[in-house]
Amino acid sequence: MSVRMHACAAALAWLAFAGPLFAQDDAAAPPTLPEVVVEPEPGMPADDDGTLPPIDVTPDGEFDDALNNVDPGDFSAIYPSLSDQTLGGFDGGMRGPSISLFENPQAIEIVTQQQIQEKGVTDMGAILEQTVGVMVQRTGRGQSSPFVRGLTGQQVLIMVDGVRMTNATFRAGPNQYFNTIDPNMVERVEVIRGSGAVLYGADALGGVINVVTKRSKLCGFDYATGSTVQRFSSADTGYTGRLNIEGSVGALGVFAGGGYGNYNNLNIGSGADFPAGVTDPQQSTSWGYDSGDIKFNYALSDCSELVFAMQHYSGNDVFRSDRNPANRNEVFDPQQRDLTYLRWQGCGDGLISTYQITGSFLQLLEDRTDDEFGRVPPRLRTFGFADQQTGVTFAFSSDLCCAGWLSYGFDWYHDQI
Repeated sequence: MSVRMHACAAALAWLAFAGPLFAQDDAAAPPTLPEVVVEPEPGMPADDDGTLPPIDVTPDGEFDDALNNVDPGDFSAIYPSLSDQTLGGFDGGMRGPSISLFENPQAIEIVTQQQIQEKGVTDMGAILEQTVGVMVQRTGRGQSSPFVRGLTGQQVLIMVDGVRMTNATFRAGPNQYFNTIDPNMVERVEVIRGSGAVLYGADALGGVINVVTKRSKLCGFDYATGSTVQRFSSADTGYTGRLNIEGSVGALGVFAGGGYGNYNNLNIGSGADFPAGVTDPQQSTSWGYDSGDIKFNYALSDCSELVFAMQHYSGNDVFRSDRNPANRNEVFDPQQRDLTYLRWQGCGDGLISTYQITGSFLQLLEDRTDDEFGRVPPRLRTFGFADQQTGVTFAFSSDLCCAGWLSYGFDWYHDQI
């Protein structure tokens, strides 16, 4: 019985396919499209009758020669957009040689100067917003803590010009210290996603964020120039202003600047969707800052230089405003960072291809007022700390030819709280 059923099914299937085939024999033939002859452009290869060759024929010429001469070990020449951005080298203080993002095996994102200008940022957290693999947490305006690969605080290493800013006061959770950098003095931000503990220590478990600040250009001739940033926002009647000057005389270059910002309580508007219990303007959302920095770079030779830099940032009346309704007010005033470093860097022809020796001093000052007005009885507390960090870094690299590059060295940091 089952054999007959399978045979019947096969016969029906054959009729289903054969019927349309036989029916097409009696149907009218489809119209024939006229043949179109495409005339070749001058200089293009053509057959004897003047028509173009078949599409599967590859003409001989310079294109084939260029492909045959490409070095298989350096495919970055085909992708210049990936080769233009490099990580490492002397400019940013990163450890190791300058390697393009295409050739670097790490997951890296570089926020360029053009991107920073287009965003019109007011703090460092806004620079890293919309960056791949990075989430920015804010406990209040004027505060931000970057998450890299789900980690933050003491598990993400933050550096300024290759000098460690993460210190013994950084807690495991979010903190506000990333915002103690004036965003308008930043040239670019380099983000390495994933563990960088081999080169940078256990603080780089989640990743490394290196903030590269601006510097003068030693271009072989004397020059002087300046720039300014002015920003006004109506939602908080906020103002940001900064003035930069730079120039060079002979082998000496200098870059200096100063900034100021003041932002009032945020006006969040009104209407049917206005949240209940929230006043307008929103309280405890005002803050301000002032900053100043100067950087000298002196060319000792064609392949070595000295860099001396000083940076200052002071945040004022920075509120913690993540509680609604709030039963306490926490105000950071001041939230201050001062950095000084001296660096000798260069390249050689011997066993050591590049060297970078840095001595640094970093000071973080924090005073906090905690007004627990919702407590019975109310309590007002004032406390703070001062962290002084001294550091020395020796970073070297050697070109091992076909074996690649070898990066080595050591660093030492001491915190006095």
